[in-house]
Parts: sequence; C-alpha cells; structure tokens
Amino acid sequence: MALQLYFHPFSSYCQKALVALYENAIPFETRLLDGPDCAASRELAGLWPMKRFPVLVDGDRTVIEASCIIEYLGLSRPGPVRLIPDDPHAALEVRTMDRFFDNYVATPQQKIVFDALRPEGSRDPYGVAQAREMLDTAYAWLDQVMAQREWAAGDRFSLADCGAAPFLFYADWTHAIGEAHPHVIAYRRRLLARPSFARAVNEARPYRGFFPLGAPDRD
Repeated sequence: MALQLYFHPFSSYCQKALVALYENAIPFETRLLDGPDCAASRELAGLWPMKRFPVLVDGDRTVIEASCIIEYLGLSRPGPVRLIPDDPHAALEVRTMDRFFDNYVATPQQKIVFDALRPEGSRDPYGVAQAREMLDTAYAWLDQVMAQREWAAGDRFSLADCGAAPFLFYADWTHAIGEAHPHVIAYRRRLLARPSFARAVNEARPYRGFFPLGAPDRD
C-alpha cells in the first residue's frame, strides 16, 4: 500500500516533509487539503483530531509532525540520503538544529503571519515585536554557526535542513534576514538551489497570493 501524505503545498511544515520524500524519491499518494470541506480534510479529522498537518499514513500507521514523519521515513523507507546520521552524537546535533529552526525561526515567523490574519482590534503588536526580536536573535546566532558549515549540522544535508529550507524561506519574506547576516543569506541560497526544495517551492507558486503579508517578487 502506498504512503499517503495529507498536506498543503504552501505550508512550511508540509514542505519540510516533502523535501525528505523528494530527497530519496519516495513514492507517495497526495491527499491535498484544499479547504475544510474537501474529502481529504474530512479524512484528516478522523485520523488526527487536532487537524494539524502534515500527516503521513502508512497502512494502519498514522504519523504526525514533520520531524517524526522524516524519522519514520528513515526507518521504513531508507534511501541513499541519510537524513539522520547513525552516529548518536552527530544525530543529536541534527536534532538540536531541527529544534532550533522549529522553535526560533518557524514559531516567531508564524506568530507574525497569524497576527496579520486577525481582525484589526484583536492584533497583538507587543507579541509581534517580541517575535521580530526573536528572529533577529536567531539570525545572529545562526550566522555564526553557518560561518563554518555548509549545511545546518555540518557537511551533509539532514533532517535539520529539511526544516531550515521552508522556515528560512518564509522568514525572510516576513522579517528580512538582511546584509548583517551574510552566512545565513548564503545558506538560504544553497537551500533554494537544492533540487528537493526547489521542487517544493515551484509546486507552491500558485498559492503565493495567499501569503498574508504579500509575497515578494523573488525566490
């Protein structure tokens, strides 16, 4: 039975899972979440009451959360690109960087975007300012790290890069990385040039008009 992925191509967390699938050319069936009333959305509600995505289904196994999906793929569908190293210390660094991108890039970026979707009287300018400050801090820390690395956890593309790709992609749209962080800018460019992520970006192009802050005419 083929894998099924419940996803939307414009979602950063879905792109994180897609990059892992594309890296190893893993076949899967798409279950596009095209609105709350579509068949895939109704199925998702039965699989995972939180209705968050992506969700991967492999027979009678349901896997939630993009990082867990990538780990599961490494166990059930191993391929030539090992996204989590066998060495436990190297694997810990990969997981550490994965948590960094989730918690300190994706989370504040989404805080700013979701705030823009709120009605004018319900917005949280203080929370948005805190989110922008966190992104500035994250960019500065990451710039020092990436001065010595090609990929997030060293010299090999990994789980951490699967998340870094879409998170930095949208973060720069939301709160520009800026010339003060040249190593982060260069890393983001390397991620955009990676065929797996380039494919995910191209598949999401038709949905750019939905970006609440306005998608820039680049990337």
